[in-house]
Amino acid sequence: MDPNSKVFKNLETLLKLAFGAIGPKSCLEVPDEQKYTFQDDIKFTERYFNDGYLFREMVLEQIKSCKGKTNYFFSYKIFDRISRDIYEKIKKRNPDVQKTLNHYLVSDDFIFASNKLEDMLKNSIGKFRLILVTDLIELRDMDSFQIGTVAVKKIDEKYLKDFPEKIDDCPWPFLGSITSGQKTYLDKEEFLNKHKEHVALEVDAEGYHFEKEMSPVFDMALRELRQTFAYLFMSKHFLENVQNKYTIQVKKLKSPSLFGPNEPIGLQDYYLRERSNYSSLRMLDTGMARIRLSDKTFMLSKECSEQIERRCCLEQFNVIMQSQDMGEIKDKINRSLEWFLKSILEADGTDAFINLVISLESLLSTDPCPLTAHTDDMAENIAIMLTPDADSRYKHKQKFKNKIYSLRNRVIHHGYKISSLEDWLNLRRLRTYAVWSLRGIIERSEKIIKYGKKSEAIREYFVREKLKTGLILPPSKIE
Repeated sequence: MDPNSKVFKNLETLLKLAFGAIGPKSCLEVPDEQKYTFQDDIKFTERYFNDGYLFREMVLEQIKSCKGKTNYFFSYKIFDRISRDIYEKIKKRNPDVQKTLNHYLVSDDFIFASNKLEDMLKNSIGKFRLILVTDLIELRDMDSFQIGTVAVKKIDEKYLKDFPEKIDDCPWPFLGSITSGQKTYLDKEEFLNKHKEHVALEVDAEGYHFEKEMSPVFDMALRELRQTFAYLFMSKHFLENVQNKYTIQVKKLKSPSLFGPNEPIGLQDYYLRERSNYSSLRMLDTGMARIRLSDKTFMLSKECSEQIERRCCLEQFNVIMQSQDMGEIKDKINRSLEWFLKSILEADGTDAFINLVISLESLLSTDPCPLTAHTDDMAENIAIMLTPDADSRYKHKQKFKNKIYSLRNRVIHHGYKISSLEDWLNLRRLRTYAVWSLRGIIERSEKIIKYGKKSEAIREYFVREKLKTGLILPPSKIE
């Protein structure tokens, strides 16, 4: 790194600032309860945590290859490692540290930090596989099931064949002294006994990851996991509200005693490995993140998977999620699924309604035709996906405009809260509209992209559909 570059100068400035918050206890002018052990008898203040954020903004975001590709957890880990390595150099030069560490910095330390940063960035980028061991899905009479980019696999001896002999089993490494001296790993047999009723959700991601932090790679993989559960909730609602109904079996999650009875998150142990290297497997420190993916366990069987594949456009969904060439169409589906899942997991009816509105609008909103009202455009598109019958479509259009959209305006613009029985019925109606729209766009995705991969292609597709006189009947219709 060029010592005259902005990045180098920022790194130098930040290290001086950060090391002013590290030193012997007597040198730090904050209350004792705000002093934490750095290394040996050296302490640091809370300001040091914030320096990880500054490191991202002042240094990593100024490096072209890193811009927009890191997060706070990764940045803090990198910065912390550089800081501790510089401290080791300071100790060798000055065995008796009496002042804050900024007093002992020399020019070679900044060059060392610059070279160290370049090496760590080079060595931490790669292709990884995230593995979520969980009880949020049960596979009854099958070994695996593919949903989007996520492979759901039953944990058995065959699955563990290539795993390392010792597998991490310390979900919260930050607990420190509480877990010190305790066994932090399981052998394969112990791991199997613990997780034989559970599944592994596997998803690949490429990017930056350093140690056991919730890195950019973790963020990308987590988004894919959310899409999987959003799709399952969408499928469940669809199959339970059509002719020839089918019920996807679910069961309530147990509430962990540590957190009390509210909002259980189920078992979520996250592991990461380099895609081609099982020996690199490590459990991530998700700490107290309280990641919510589902509020129930989905029990999937062969019969259930066949229903989902045949009636919920699973093949098209997998193609879309695995494609790198769907442009804005895929982005709109992803955003809509994300907001749909937020609505499903939301306990407050008003917030659930708002999230559903965002889900639906992010999916169907495009640059409208100047001769067509935005609300009319959306209402007609939804109606097309709900039923093939013209009279029924007209009724759904009017319900959307007069009930859903008027309620939307009161909630969003006037602070109205969902409260009456009619409000709750409209919330359910809106959820149905969102589900049918998501499924409808997924089902029509191949036809839509014939008009392009920008969001306007959706509008063009529906404009053409409205001009047709004889529409092909959908496989199912709402009751």
